[in-house]
Amino acid sequence: MNEPITLVTRSTFVCFGTIQCGVIKPTNMTLEHLNVNVRDEVTSQRIALQIAFKHIIKVMVASYGNLVGIVILVNNFCARRIRETFQISQEPNVLLAANVPYFHPESCRICQRYIIVDMNDCQVPQLMTFFKLVEKRRLEIVADLNRRRGETGDYDTDCFLSMSHFSCTIKHLPFHLH
Repeated sequence: MNEPITLVTRSTFVCFGTIQCGVIKPTNMTLEHLNVNVRDEVTSQRIALQIAFKHIIKVMVASYGNLVGIVILVNNFCARRIRETFQISQEPNVLLAANVPYFHPESCRICQRYIIVDMNDCQVPQLMTFFKLVEKRRLEIVADLNRRRGETGDYDTDCFLSMSHFSCTIKHLPFHLH
């Protein structure tokens, strides 16, 4: 029996939009999900989240020198569950006016759309290889579901890794690296 593929890193921070969290346990990823254990910087609440890759629309690997991170765009279902976990109001207009931390993948503010995970223990090629395996697994699941439904044909391979790697300067990153 094959061992499950897992990638573990000692992240120092995770941002959910403009909600900044310190990491309290190593971040780990399997081919099915991302696990983060964080402390909300505002409430000091400890939060354990498991984000299934089926809820992730895009993953981007960002690097600047020796700094590496992943930038994640999730679907609205997942974003709503994250907001509920952080006990954030569902009224974005009120929150925008008050300038409080917020997270929503369709926000008019880019800084509120993404989940950002520090991955400094990992190298870009290692992350790229891992996410290609995740993408392959996602396509296998879709193909299996379609076979069960009796559907055949080509499957969309423009999956969540299409905007996978870019190098940038600090001013282009949607977060500040310490």
